[in-house]
Parts: sequence; structure tokens; C-alpha cells
Amino acid sequence: MSESRDDKAALHRLGDALRQQAGASGVITLDERGMRAMEELVSDLTGEKGIPMLKLHRDAPTRFRLQRTGRNAEVTVEWQRDIGAIVVLGDYLGQRKFQRLFVYDPNEARWRRMDGVRGLYEELTDALTEVLFPEVRR
Repeated sequence: MSESRDDKAALHRLGDALRQQAGASGVITLDERGMRAMEELVSDLTGEKGIPMLKLHRDAPTRFRLQRTGRNAEVTVEWQRDIGAIVVLGDYLGQRKFQRLFVYDPNEARWRRMDGVRGLYEELTDALTEVLFPEVRR
């Protein structure tokens, strides 16, 4: 595929103009919000007040897996830009136990389940309890 330099330059100029416009408006895009949510989750899970015995494996900036030694299970958290949602998957003994999707609700300024009103942190706590730490179920 052979494209002229002028065509490529026009495409790059459009991208630059849109980036400047988004930056000047101060509006955070959904993708930026999703990426920030992933970083915040990693920090909360592994930081000073994080969860002991939890192993976090970073597959990509948009995806990480949570595991526990001696437990054949994992929780995967992924920002899926193409659908604009954070997806939480729970696997136990090689079987999918659950899949939960979260969308950003600008009215409440939080991530909530697509099919309900529960928030990301509440659901993630339940997910970790269900597959990685069943001994602390309520």
C-alpha cells in the first residue's frame, strides 16, 4: 500500500488538532478514565493497604491477573477500550465462574456494573472472596 506523504501528513494534522482540542477542553476521555481506573486498582490491591497473599501479574497496561499461592484460581481485570468497559473475570479450576462488566457512570462519577447498580470495588471484593479467599466469605 503506497500512500503519499501529503495524505499521511493530513491524517497526522487531524490527530494533532484533535489531541490539542481534547487537552484544551480539560475533558478526560473514556479511555483515559479507564486507564486511570486500572492504575488505581493496581495501587489499591498492592499498596500499603493492599491484600496480603495476593499476587498481581501485569499482562499489559490494560490487563492484570490476580492469583494466590496454592489456589488454582485467578481473577482477571481488563480495560476493554473497544467496548468502553472494565471486565472482571473469575476462573476456578480452569472453569469460568463469572464475568462482570463495568461502565463509567458520569452522573455518579464511579464505575458500576452494566446490569446493576453495584460498584467496581464492591464487586471486585466479592470476586476475590469467591475464587481466591473463600475462607473469609460473609
